[in-house]
Amino acid sequence: MLTVSIACYNEAENIQRFEKELLPVLKSLKMPFEVLLIDDGSKDNTLEEAKKLGKKYKNIRVIEHPR
Repeated sequence: MLTVSIACYNEAENIQRFEKELLPVLKSLKMPFEVLLIDDGSKDNTLEEAKKLGKKYKNIRVIEHPR
């Protein structure tokens, strides 16, 4: 299984891009994968946007790092 780990800090505007840009590439590899979105204490809506994506796709996990 391929694991893609992405640390996100104040990236609320960019989280939605993962669905259109990252996921199609990972799916094209035709192998199991997971994406870890790690909110690194963001001050914007990064965590909320990541959680929305995590609810939509079972292979996306959201990890909250408060600091």
